[in-house]
Amino acid sequence: DGQQLHLGDYKKEFSVQSVCKFVNYAISLQAHGASVVHHYVGKEPSGVEFNAITTDRNNLPHNPLLNAGAIMVCSLIGRDTNDIDPDAEDYSNANLSPRARALSPRGGHGVALTSSSMSALLSSFGVDRFELVQQVWNKLFSGLKIGFNTAVYLSEKGTGHRNYALGHFMMEQNPGFPPQTDLPGVMDFYFQCCSMEVTTQKLSYAAATLANGGVNPLTGELVFDPQTVRD
Repeated sequence: DGQQLHLGDYKKEFSVQSVCKFVNYAISLQAHGASVVHHYVGKEPSGVEFNAITTDRNNLPHNPLLNAGAIMVCSLIGRDTNDIDPDAEDYSNANLSPRARALSPRGGHGVALTSSSMSALLSSFGVDRFELVQQVWNKLFSGLKIGFNTAVYLSEKGTGHRNYALGHFMMEQNPGFPPQTDLPGVMDFYFQCCSMEVTTQKLSYAAATLANGGVNPLTGELVFDPQTVRD
């Protein structure tokens, strides 16, 4: 009902880090549907550390909330669904090795949850993929703006050797990244997402929106479909 209780340093900003992962995952689900997203990333617990260089039995990152899975999800944002859906007629796996192409599964995948492609989402906002993520956060925050910490971004980019290793490791997997993935660009985008700044007040609005089935309780705006939130 919009009631709020604030205690302590609720307006103190800090970098969002791994909390960005659930929003990126939801954006990907909303744009591409679960079947396409989970062709590239799993959805089960891993039993390993969050930054482990490993995949599940299907050669996928275990889930979108581990670093490997979050990097994979970043590679899906900003892509047209037809370019990354293995069941689409114009899908290409040109970025795979000959061995990977020979082994590439083309199993059944369901219909996307929404008819809106990522390109349509980007076009509707008139922005690039990072600006899109920022605007989604702003909607979750009831119009409050998400910040960005350049120092954190430069530090992440300059010292994130294990994350780079995860990216290169997944380039060698089958199915690995979507066709024509620009890995340096994906890594840069991942570090940008981790370097956004939030407050506990703003995060409480985001949490309330998810708890409310994707509808922001303060603005009444539908940010994510209920099925996206459920998944």
